[in-house]
Amino acid sequence: MTYYVEGEDDLLVAAFEHTFSRVNERASHAIGDLTGLEAIRLLCLETLPLDEERRVESRVAAACWDRPSARLRKVHADAVATWRTRMARELEAARRAGSVVSDLPDSRIIDEFLAVATASRVVPTLEPGSAESPGHVERLDTIIAGLGGPAG
Repeated sequence: MTYYVEGEDDLLVAAFEHTFSRVNERASHAIGDLTGLEAIRLLCLETLPLDEERRVESRVAAACWDRPSARLRKVHADAVATWRTRMARELEAARRAGSVVSDLPDSRIIDEFLAVATASRVVPTLEPGSAESPGHVERLDTIIAGLGGPAG
């Protein structure tokens, strides 16, 4: 492996980048031309550990969060910034379409979506043999319903 990477940090950065890349690829495919809350829901679903691939990605992400590496923090910050930008754009579209009636600031709504996504990624690490709890999807749908939009 040392031929391809110089050290453990390089390997973890590559794995961490790959997890975000896969989430974004799946989300783009799932979302297609959809916009608004539907697009946000599909993006968030791609972060949830709903199958083995996403459970592995969740374990990789959780393993990288606690490492004292500026490079890993940057990978995470860049990915979250990308998701925030996409969610902000979709929330704006949802507000224009009238599907968001909440007067909560978009930044707070986005924080709620990201909190569900982050919490769900911890489950496979703490309970490796367990299946994803349906509670994460339900929480996601509760957030959407509270905004005035359709859930699930």
